[in-house]
Amino acid sequence: MRYNSGVMYRVSNLGWQWAEERAVAHLRELGFSDARQGVRGADGGVDAIGTGVIAQVKDWARPVGEPPVRDLHGTAMAAGTRGVFYSSAGYTRQAVEWAGRNGVALFVLGFDGAEPVSQAAHALVLNGSRRTGRRVGFFAEQRRAQVEKRLPDLRNEIDDVSARATLQAATGSTRKRRRAEDALRTLREVRRIVHRIEGLDPTAKGLDRAIRDVQAAVRKARGML
Repeated sequence: MRYNSGVMYRVSNLGWQWAEERAVAHLRELGFSDARQGVRGADGGVDAIGTGVIAQVKDWARPVGEPPVRDLHGTAMAAGTRGVFYSSAGYTRQAVEWAGRNGVALFVLGFDGAEPVSQAAHALVLNGSRRTGRRVGFFAEQRRAQVEKRLPDLRNEIDDVSARATLQAATGSTRKRRRAEDALRTLREVRRIVHRIEGLDPTAKGLDRAIRDVQAAVRKARGML
């Protein structure tokens, strides 16, 4: 599965050098003012480097999986610095989940910018805005607070309904089992949507509506039981 917004132009076919140059420019936008291209070597090396940061850039035709992200994290830990990953084709679900657990910043690199897809990447964007004097508006901060407050409760509600549906699918009558299986299918889709929401900038407009839609879907699933 590819994790990106679908709104940025792909950088593939422009060449790895262009991709690395764009990543360096983005690192500077984040506040790493001395960022520069690294020394090219074997795959898995450092493509960009600066004070406090190293980056890997993949201009692949397919999403980046977990192993390259894990390798970058290990290199960054050994160097006592932060690891940032750029991919032109997004990331697999496993890569995004691993990065989320280990605090790796993942960006999707496009012709018109770099989009954060992990919480560590969102934090870098916010901190970069503070360092470079760009401000996140009051209403954007309000959206951030609301999203960060509501998502844990939403995940707990999904878990609760899923547990009830699983039990009913195993022990209920034929009719109840079918309804429980329908509810579980709905909840699996809801989990995918929530996972996608968690990978977006919490200040983005429209997330409040997306969360309300998810809540409505969870209520529908509860009503099936």
